[in-house]
Amino acid sequence: MKKYLNKKEMAEMLSCSERKIDMMRSNEGLPCLKMSGIVRFNVEDVEKWLRARTDVNGVPSLKK
Repeated sequence: MKKYLNKKEMAEMLSCSERKIDMMRSNEGLPCLKMSGIVRFNVEDVEKWLRARTDVNGVPSLKK
């Protein structure tokens, strides 16, 4: 797997829309890199972010 993904690839990885990715970046702190208007997501950083939001049943909560 690539280390950095674009928004479309990240949406596919998380099984959500690109709009949801934008909302998670703005409202929930989804980690990303932005240079010259181009947004990329480091897969390892996003996986850590998701693990920090996973409850005892293994379900990620995007409302933390």
